[in-house]
Amino acid sequence: MIYNKKYILKTKRRNTDRILLLTLGFKCNNNCIFCSVGNCRKRKDAGTKKIIDIMKQGVKEGYESVEFIGGEPTIYKDIMNLVSSAKKLGYQNIMMTTNGRMFSYKAFSDRIFKAGLNSVSFSLYSHKESIHEGTTRTKGSFRQCVDGIKNALGYEAYVSVNTVVYKANYGHLTEFGSFLDELGVRDWSLLDLLPDGDAKEMYSRLCVRLPELSNEMNKLISLENIGLWFYDFPHCIFKKDFLREKNVNIEGVETRNSLKQEVYGKSDRTKEINGFVYDNRKILTETCKRCVRLGNCGGLWEEYFKYYKDWEIRQLAEKHGFLRIK
Repeated sequence: MIYNKKYILKTKRRNTDRILLLTLGFKCNNNCIFCSVGNCRKRKDAGTKKIIDIMKQGVKEGYESVEFIGGEPTIYKDIMNLVSSAKKLGYQNIMMTTNGRMFSYKAFSDRIFKAGLNSVSFSLYSHKESIHEGTTRTKGSFRQCVDGIKNALGYEAYVSVNTVVYKANYGHLTEFGSFLDELGVRDWSLLDLLPDGDAKEMYSRLCVRLPELSNEMNKLISLENIGLWFYDFPHCIFKKDFLREKNVNIEGVETRNSLKQEVYGKSDRTKEINGFVYDNRKILTETCKRCVRLGNCGGLWEEYFKYYKDWEIRQLAEKHGFLRIK
């Protein structure tokens, strides 16, 4: 990976990267409506010594990349120590996924980037303050996140934004992308709503029906200057012309296998089918089994199938030319 404060659109991420993915704990200074680990808030933090021991073992196993996640990793008491330890251990890519609020403080940004952080992904849910703060249920979180992004762009670091797509924000994605482009963000990850944690109980109220989602997603073809990365969406919602765009990247089963991520507190949420690793919360419907993207696309969330079955993806797969002839 290339890190530069004058960073220009990457042509492709290295799918062979092995990332040591470390969950530091589950505490957070936001209260997102769809948090996938909201029911884990009372669990104890991982513990600094244990995390450093895992990083040491990661070096022995040949890892060059480490990523800190949460909860919210910036509020972990020893975060500076962990970042500097990762640098001393020789990790080349020291990454973090964050809600960005602490990065709005220049002193914090100075310290953490000097400690060795060189890649940060900010969770921002809209270019509209009301939507972002309606999502985080935390006043002031929008301005702090945006200011944090602006601060981070001033350092020699890779800066990206990730967005969970759901009912409140899906209708404004093109305008949101233009907003990020103007900020100077060069990579934007869009994530399908995960029917887990706090979101599971309200999933039918928060998720977007796939035909509507397809209409909005394919409009993003107008965003030519920003790298688009899509995670966990059924591939049949995209038009083939859209998938061919040089700045469009659909992350799926193929990437899940090639990244070989190691997760602290790893769950049993994966299953292997014909040599491919799938998410246990997804199913391969009869339509999926006829799709040319089988083996890369992870299928349909089981929770979505429970409410809406698979007639929508059958129509979309037919419309976009993904179904094999019987």
